[in-house]
Amino acid sequence: MAAIALAAIAPINAIAGSDSVTCVSKGRGFNTNSLNDGTFCEVDSETGGKSTAKASSGGSASADDFMFGKATATSSHGATTEADASFPKGKAKATGSGAGSSATAASSQCSATATAQTGGTALANCATGKATATASDGGSADAESKFVTNCVVKATSTGMGSMSMANCEKAGGFVTITTANGGVASGNGVDPPICTPGGGTATVKSSGGNC
Repeated sequence: MAAIALAAIAPINAIAGSDSVTCVSKGRGFNTNSLNDGTFCEVDSETGGKSTAKASSGGSASADDFMFGKATATSSHGATTEADASFPKGKAKATGSGAGSSATAASSQCSATATAQTGGTALANCATGKATATASDGGSADAESKFVTNCVVKATSTGMGSMSMANCEKAGGFVTITTANGGVASGNGVDPPICTPGGGTATVKSSGGNC
């Protein structure tokens, strides 16, 4: 009887020989799952939302929702991902692959998507509008629109030392930044943006101007 009881409560996604775990909660609170190699997932879902976290090959994934939000985090090969979504229009998706990669997506009544690969760091954070951040090969991408309405921000960065910082401060505005190979750029949708390509590239298109 004891063996049967243990089998009944064992995490069904952490079966022997598997290198992945999955956590899902739909308005049912906290849930976690892990493997001995450090592969880890956790979710926390409250008040009608849905959170899904999937991790494999040493990855760590965390997803949380509140008030009908939808959060999805996927991590593999040592990456760390976190997705947080609030309210009915809140959709957060964080995807990461590769050691040292980190993707964080936070949304409230908007769509936030963060993707990180091969050591990249991506952050997408919005209150309304839309935020998209993509980073790879050691680059850093930050796309935020937290304090104004309906601004669309997109940050893309590739290569060590590259930094794309889009932080929108104009309601209804937009900021799109792309950097590569050590380039650095920033823009807020109000003031003229700053591009410092260095030995790489850096471009900004925004409601505050281009460079």
